[in-house]
Amino acid sequence: MNNANAEAIGQSMGTLKQVDASLTGECCGHYLRVRVDIEISQPLSRGHFVDMGDSDPLWISVQYKWLPVYCYWCNLLNHDKKDCKTWTDSGGTLNKEEQQYGPWLRVSMHNIQQPQIVNMKTTQTTPPPPPHRPTPFLFAKATPPTANTSNPLSPPSSFDTSVTLA
Repeated sequence: MNNANAEAIGQSMGTLKQVDASLTGECCGHYLRVRVDIEISQPLSRGHFVDMGDSDPLWISVQYKWLPVYCYWCNLLNHDKKDCKTWTDSGGTLNKEEQQYGPWLRVSMHNIQQPQIVNMKTTQTTPPPPPHRPTPFLFAKATPPTANTSNPLSPPSSFDTSVTLA
């Protein structure tokens, strides 16, 4: 499948906005993704035939990504069976086997290939440098030695130590 075929399919569904293709124009995988503006007041398409040029028309099944609430009976958006005119007009007697629409119109998130995330662990050959911490400094005020070096707790000799009691 190539970009031209994807554009033809998208244009047959509505107003083509974007084709998910590689840089070379190839569309690979089990699914082809196109972004298309559609008329939401009309029933969703289950699929349709697309003329591919050289061969017979090809049936293209359609699935919708991020599909909001829609009704399996009338295939219109924004309501389910409890609010469906087709369902209420029948008095609730319709058989589920008669539904032509169903959850298969939604893209299953299991079918979408998720981007691969690879974590590369590297080993360091040298240990990381330690964080920079300044070397602590001890600041002390230098004082000249005192005359009384025998007992550091005694006052200097210049002090008057006489006490007079009155």
